[in-house]
Amino acid sequence: ILTVFVDANVMKLASETDVLIPRQNTIEWGDKQLEITVHDFGVRREVDLLREGEQKREAMLLRKVAEEAATGTIRLITQSEVVDELMTLPWARGARLYDVPIEWVDAPIEYSRIIGRVVPSPPSERRNDWKESMVEFMMDLDFPRYKQLQLACGANQGQNISENELIDAFHVWCAEGAGATHFLTLDFKLIKTVRLHRRYPPRVKLVKPSELLYDLWNAKGA
Repeated sequence: ILTVFVDANVMKLASETDVLIPRQNTIEWGDKQLEITVHDFGVRREVDLLREGEQKREAMLLRKVAEEAATGTIRLITQSEVVDELMTLPWARGARLYDVPIEWVDAPIEYSRIIGRVVPSPPSERRNDWKESMVEFMMDLDFPRYKQLQLACGANQGQNISENELIDAFHVWCAEGAGATHFLTLDFKLIKTVRLHRRYPPRVKLVKPSELLYDLWNAKGA
């Protein structure tokens, strides 16, 4: 069984939400015709909103990954900080890959944090206060392995820290701590950056869906 840590972008692009779709309808009212708006039930699929290309092709394979997980050949795991990212996305369904629940695991360290440490910004500034609170927490962490993974993920860029890569490094650290064999993501830039890094390589294999399925099929044939 492969143990696969699921990144937030994977859960986002696998989410499907029931929605009401408006359309115009003409009705007869006596000798008049009236135009009214009616709503049909539909489904919002995040993968359908992607442009044609590699990311969409890879995202389409997530249903196959979910099917494999449902049969028990893949164990899906994630961590609370990953799920917290989804709280800013109202259409995401939380820790699930389609209809398959994803198991929560602990971080490599015991910790607690106050979510509201960052003072809420005015709506006009369009800031993500949730992300700022997360980044502030992660920047305070001083653990050697986490620092190494920040380098591997490209978080340290000269005198600056890249916030997205800082978060990515924490997620990879959690995957390592949980003993995951694979880290499933649709962030191709992250995969490339980690594979080019030689000094502190992660102890978990970062893969896109097609690569995970390839490794699974090889494991089945072994």
